[in-house]
Amino acid sequence: MTNISPDLKRNLAAAARNLRALGREESFLDLFQYSHCIGANDEERERKILRKRINGVTIIIPTYKGYERISRTLNSILSQNEARSRFEVIVVSNGPMDGTENIVNQYKTLNPDLRISFIRSEVASAAIARNVGLQHAAFAYCTFLDDDDFISPAFVSTLLNYAQPDRIVLSEVVDFDEAERKVSAITLQARRARQIHQSMEITRLNNVSGILSMTCAKLAPTSALLRFDFDGALRSGEDVIFWAQVVLNCNLSIFFPEESSEAIYYREIRSGSVSRRETEFEFSVSERLQVLSRLEGVEQSISNPLTPAAADFIKSRYAGQIGFITRYLSNYKDKYSNFLDSSHDLKISSAIVEAVNDHLADTVVISYCFPPYNDTSALVMMKRLLSLEWPVHVISNNMSSVRDLNPSLKEVICNRIASHHEISEPATFNNGPGLQKFADISLEIFQKISKQRKQKKIFSRAMWPGSFFASALIKAKHPEIHWTAEFSDPLLLDIHGKERQGDISQDWITSTGIREHIGDVPSEHLSNGKHLKLFMLAELLPYAMADEIIFTNENQRNYMLSQPWAAEVRQRAMSVSKILPQPTLPEGYYALGKPSIAVNRSKTNIGFFGTFYPTRGLKEVLLALYNAPSSIRDAVSLHIVSPNPEVLRDTIAALNLETTVMFHGSLLYFDCLASFGAMDYLLVNDAVTIGSKSTNPYLPSKISDYLGSGRPIWALVEPGSPLSQLILPAGSISSTLGNETDALFALREMVSRKLP
Repeated sequence: MTNISPDLKRNLAAAARNLRALGREESFLDLFQYSHCIGANDEERERKILRKRINGVTIIIPTYKGYERISRTLNSILSQNEARSRFEVIVVSNGPMDGTENIVNQYKTLNPDLRISFIRSEVASAAIARNVGLQHAAFAYCTFLDDDDFISPAFVSTLLNYAQPDRIVLSEVVDFDEAERKVSAITLQARRARQIHQSMEITRLNNVSGILSMTCAKLAPTSALLRFDFDGALRSGEDVIFWAQVVLNCNLSIFFPEESSEAIYYREIRSGSVSRRETEFEFSVSERLQVLSRLEGVEQSISNPLTPAAADFIKSRYAGQIGFITRYLSNYKDKYSNFLDSSHDLKISSAIVEAVNDHLADTVVISYCFPPYNDTSALVMMKRLLSLEWPVHVISNNMSSVRDLNPSLKEVICNRIASHHEISEPATFNNGPGLQKFADISLEIFQKISKQRKQKKIFSRAMWPGSFFASALIKAKHPEIHWTAEFSDPLLLDIHGKERQGDISQDWITSTGIREHIGDVPSEHLSNGKHLKLFMLAELLPYAMADEIIFTNENQRNYMLSQPWAAEVRQRAMSVSKILPQPTLPEGYYALGKPSIAVNRSKTNIGFFGTFYPTRGLKEVLLALYNAPSSIRDAVSLHIVSPNPEVLRDTIAALNLETTVMFHGSLLYFDCLASFGAMDYLLVNDAVTIGSKSTNPYLPSKISDYLGSGRPIWALVEPGSPLSQLILPAGSISSTLGNETDALFALREMVSRKLP
C-alpha cells in the first residue's frame, strides 16, 4: 500500500468528522479509522484494518495454564450490565492443553447468547496470543483482560459509552492479593492528571504514563491496534512498546471518565509475576535494555516532528525503563559492569547509557588533564575510571594548546561518564591566576551537578596541580564531601630534587575558606612574599584536607611526607593514606589497537616504549650492544617506540648500531598495547635519582601496561627503587641501572633463551 501524506490524512479525518455531524455514524467510523491507520506495511494488514466492524467491544484474554483461574475472569464478563450483543470474548491459549478449553466451552454452552471463542496459539507467548486475538476481532473497539484478573460489572458499558474512533478510554485499576485491595498507583496518577487538566480529556500523555504502560484497563479502536504487533521476542515490556506505537502514530486522544469508578479493572499481584521480578538482573536490566532498544526504533520510525505532548510521552517511556535499571543497580552495584556489557551487546545508544549513569553517579572526578588528550595524566585517569566500576561526572580543562588528541582514550570510558564538563581556560601548569579560575569554575559546575542529584565524593589526581586546587575549594565549601586525592609523582620537588616555581594568591586562599583548613604550616616554608608557594600548597592541600590520599608506592609516600615543611600534617596524611599502584588493564584492552611493529622472529626482539629524559635513557644498553660479540649483537633487535627518539640517533650512529636499533616513532596508546605481544622482552628503566634524592620515589608508569601484556620484562633498576621491589612476570630479567656489564649479561641470557 502506498503511504499518503500527513495533509491528506488530516483531510480524511476532517471529512470523517463532517460525516458524524450529519449523523452518518457508521460512515464516520470507517473513514476516520482509515485516515488514522493508513500506511500499513502489507496488504493483509491493510485489509484487516479496513474490515467493517460492529460498533461494540472485543475482549481478548490470553491464557497460559489458566484452568484454575479463568473462571473468575469469565464470571466477571457474564456479570457485565452491557447487552451481550455489544461485545465478544476471544480466549487465546498459549500454553499446554490443561482443560481451559473445556471451561470456555462450558461457558459457551450455558450462555448461548454470549459470543465467546477459544483459539489455540502454538507459541508460549502472551504477546503472540494478543496478536492472534486482534486478528480475529469483529468489533470496532478492543480491550485486553488477563486470565488472573477480572472487571467490574459496568466496565464494558462505561468505556463503550465514551468510546470514539479517535480516542483511548481509560478505566480505574485496583490491585489485589490475598490480603487486600487498593487503588493502584497508576490510577492515582490518572486522577491527578484529570484534576490538573480539569477535564476528562488528558492532553499531556506523560501524566498518564503508568496506565499507558500496561496492556489492560483501557478501550481503544481495533483498527488502530491492528497497525502494530505485540513484540513476542520481548519477555516483558511488550505492552510499553505496543502502546507507544499506537499513541505516537495514531493521533488518538486519551479520555478518563469522571464516572470511571464504575469501570474498574481488578489486577491480581501474584508471587512470581512481573511486578515481583525486580530483584532479577534479567528482568530489571537485560529486559529493560531490550525495551529501550525497541523504543529507540519506535522514535526513529516516526517521520513527522513530535508534538510537545508526544515528545514528553516518549521521554516518560524511556524514564520508566531507566528507572527499573537504576533502582536495581543502586542495590546491586557489582552488576554495573554486566549492565555495560549488555548495553554494548544490544548496541544501546550512548544517550541512554549516559542517562542511566546520570541517575547513578555520586562522584565527581576532577582531572585537569583528561582524555581525549594524549598525556600520561589523562591516560592513568582513564585506567583509574575503568577500575572504579561505577559511573562518574568529570570536570577537566581544555588542553588542546599543549597536548595532541587521542580519541580512543575517551571512547573506552565514555560509557562510564554521566557528564563531562570541559573548562575552556588557557592550559597551565604553574600559573596561579589560571589555576584559581579553573578552581572557581569547577566549584560552580560541581554545585550545578549536585543540585540535580546530590554528590557524595570527589576524586582527583595530580601531576597537574589544578586538580587539587579545585578539589580543595569544593571541600572547603562542602566539608561533607569525601575527597580522595591521588598523587602521580612528587609535585614540589622535581626529578633533580629542586623546588618547582609558581605562586598562588594568598588572598584567594583566605577568601575561599581554604586557609583555615590547612593547619599551622610555618609561613617561612609556605609564603613567598604576598603569595604562597603554588606547588608546596598543591601537596599540602591533600595532606590537610583529603579524606583519603593515594600514593603509587611506599617510597613515594615516605619521601613526600618526610619533607620538613610537612611536619605539621604528616601524621594526619599518613593516617588517611594508602598505597595503590597504577591500574593494569584487563587482557581484552590489549586487542583494541593495531599491532604496528614488524619483527624478525629469528632474533631476540626487545621493545622500549616511552619518552626519554635526562635522567632516563638507554646509555648502558647501547654500550652493551656495542661491546657485545657479534653473535649477541646480530641476534638482537632493539625496537624503540618514542615521541622523542632523536635524542639517541647520534649516539646510535656513532656506535654503528643502525641495523640493531629500529625506530618506530610514536604510536597511539592502544596500538602500543597491541604491539607488546610481538616482543620477546619489554624494556623499562628507572629514573636516575642517586645524588639528588634520599630515595627513589618514582615507579615508571609504563610498568603497569607491561604487566598486563603477559610478556617477560627487562628491568633496569636503581637499588631500592619501587621498580626493584616489584614481582615481575616469569622469564623477566633485572639489571642494575647504569651498569653496562649487567646489561651485557642480560643480553647474553635473553639471546641464549631464544636459541633452539
